[in-house]
Amino acid sequence: MITGLGTDIVNINRFMTVFMNERRIEKVFSDEEMEYTVGKYDPFIHFAGLWAAKEAYKKASGDTHLDPTSIVVLHHPDGKPYLSIPGLESNHHVLLSISHDTDYATATVIIERYK
Repeated sequence: MITGLGTDIVNINRFMTVFMNERRIEKVFSDEEMEYTVGKYDPFIHFAGLWAAKEAYKKASGDTHLDPTSIVVLHHPDGKPYLSIPGLESNHHVLLSISHDTDYATATVIIERYK
């Protein structure tokens, strides 16, 4: 049964302006997220996508005050993104999709609960 749905869209240029400071980036993203994005041609496009994923999860879970550092976006070897969330109940499954282009990054999260 689907118990939550959240989506978020981020303007990449606006995101860059707010998060350009390296210390701000390090306060929000995990070491694994930093490692994933720093190796990319345009890291800020990917950072914006990760931020959208964190915000989409907060909306789907209904916990909009959740600390974004407690939500970690990781990637399977095939590149498919997934969320690592401490305390997520074992009977819940989270689906994640991230997309980005030149101007915007977006993410959608679906939370499912098994019986």
